Amino acid sequence: MPPCTQPLQVPFESGLYFFFEKGEESTHGPEGRIVRVGKNKSRSLQQRLRQHFGTQKNSSVFRKYVGGALIRRRDPGAGCLAPGPGKGHWERQDEHKCSMCEPVEGSVSEYLHKHTNFRCVRIHESDERSEFERVLIATIAQCPLCVASPTWLGRDAYSIKVQRTGLWNSDYTGGQTISAQDLRRFEDLAAVTPSLPPSIASVFGGDSTPLDDDEIRRQELSGERHYAMLAVVRRVVSALIDSIAALDDGFEHREPDDGLSRILVALQNVLDVIDPPEPFYHLQRDSPRAILRRIKAARRGHGGGESTGGPERSGD
Repeated sequence: MPPCTQPLQVPFESGLYFFFEKGEESTHGPEGRIVRVGKNKSRSLQQRLRQHFGTQKNSSVFRKYVGGALIRRRDPGAGCLAPGPGKGHWERQDEHKCSMCEPVEGSVSEYLHKHTNFRCVRIHESDERSEFERVLIATIAQCPLCVASPTWLGRDAYSIKVQRTGLWNSDYTGGQTISAQDLRRFEDLAAVTPSLPPSIASVFGGDSTPLDDDEIRRQELSGERHYAMLAVVRRVVSALIDSIAALDDGFEHREPDDGLSRILVALQNVLDVIDPPEPFYHLQRDSPRAILRRIKAARRGHGGGESTGGPERSGD
C-alpha cells in the first residue's frame, strides 16, 4: 500500500506496520529507510498506530525511545533521564511525567509527523503476524546496507540495540532472519494488501495533513467509543466507495439507478446514527447529487476512470 501519515488511512484491521524515516537513506530505502516494525495485538492496527501518534509515552515504547532521545540530545544531564539511561521517569514504563517533560509528548508527535510515514501489510492470523514481526526485525537489524546515519536521532536512545541497529526496536534484533520461503509468503501478502483509493481524502473533505496535538489529545480522550465509531465508518466506506467511484462520466444526464441509490442511502443511514468525525460531517447535510458531484470532481483530479477493485474487508 502507499505511504500513510494517519492511522485512519489503513483500511483493514490487522497486520504489520513499517515506519520509514525521511533523511535516513539506504540502498534498500533511498527515500527513507525502515526505522521501526510492529504489529497489532488485542487492539486493531489503526488503534495501535494511534497509540504511537497519541500523547501517552506509557502506551508506546516507540514514543518513549523517541522522547528520551530528544531529551538527551538537547540536555544529556536532564533530570527526567536521571539517574541513568533507561532509569529516569521518562524512559521507565508506567512512570509519571513531570512538568518538565510533559511538553516532550508534543515534540515526539511533531517529530513523527514531520520525519516519518508508514506502510502496512495485512496479515489476518495473529501467529503469522508475530512470526513475521520477529524475522523481519531481525533481517532489517542485521542488514549491512540498512545502517543509520551518524546524525540519526536514535543514536541518542538509551537502548544500545536501537543505537546499533538503526531501528526503534530492541526485541528480536539478534534473532533468526527471514527464510526464502517466508519471504515469498510475505511478498504474496503484500501483493494482496488493500489500500484506499487516492481520491477518498478529497471526496470526504479531508486530506493527509497530520493532526495537531490538541486534536490528537481530544480524540484520545474520547476513548474506545471513538475507535469503534471510526471502525464503522471505515468499513462502510471501504465496502461502498468503489461502487460510487465507478460512476460513468455521463451520470449528470440521468438519475441514479436503484442500486446506486441504495448505496447512498446506506451510507447516509450509517452516518445518521453515529457522530461522524470531522472529515465526514458534511455528508449528513449534503444531497446524494452533491456527494456524487464531489466524487466525480475528485476522480477527475486524480485521473479517474479506473476502478481500484475495492478494498477487501478484514476477517478480524
